[in-house]
Amino acid sequence: MTLGENIKMLRESKYISILDIQEITGLSKSTIRNLECDTLNPTFDMIDTFDKIAHAFHMTTDKLRL
Repeated sequence: MTLGENIKMLRESKYISILDIQEITGLSKSTIRNLECDTLNPTFDMIDTFDKIAHAFHMTTDKLRL
């Protein structure tokens, strides 16, 4: 499973919308959507982005990648 697939699965399993994640993280809808579709390639510069998403799910970034 890719990181994007995992993020989408977590979001859907917790009944959280992209708009909810946007509100919690401050990230744009397109950024979240692109991460979930694996069209946005994660880079070292995106550590803060993944921290925000992990926080929205009440988990660490390590668990987000599983």
